[in-house]
Amino acid sequence: MGNAPCCAGEETKAEVVSLVVTDENVPAKQETPPAIFEPLQEEKKADGDGLIGEWATSKGQYSISRDASGQLIFLETSTPPLVLTGVLSDRGEWWEAEIRDTANNNALFGWLRAKTEGAGIRTSFRKQATSKWDPEGLWATRQMGK
Repeated sequence: MGNAPCCAGEETKAEVVSLVVTDENVPAKQETPPAIFEPLQEEKKADGDGLIGEWATSKGQYSISRDASGQLIFLETSTPPLVLTGVLSDRGEWWEAEIRDTANNNALFGWLRAKTEGAGIRTSFRKQATSKWDPEGLWATRQMGK
């Protein structure tokens, strides 16, 4: 006995029962109950980890990082003094953020969305919430060593 975990060394078997449902007017149908044990799945990266890094587009550079609470933070600094930042939220295929300019009294700058695409990131921007997203967006490549 000692400190061995319960059932250590014992083989566990689960029985799967098939049911046949019959009715005079309905053809026989077999139903299989849901699996009792789920197979172990590989540990998955935290959502959005593929977006983290330093990125460059034809228009400039930006970074995406995690803050202490685990949120994904977009940050782009450029001239004239612009410090664009936003918290990215998972919206399915895309991660989206309301972008504010912290160098200009936290003024609303627009909305950004980003998704991983191959070895890079595709971003799309819109100035107003009611505007359509830029259909092409910008392709960003990871900046090595950053």
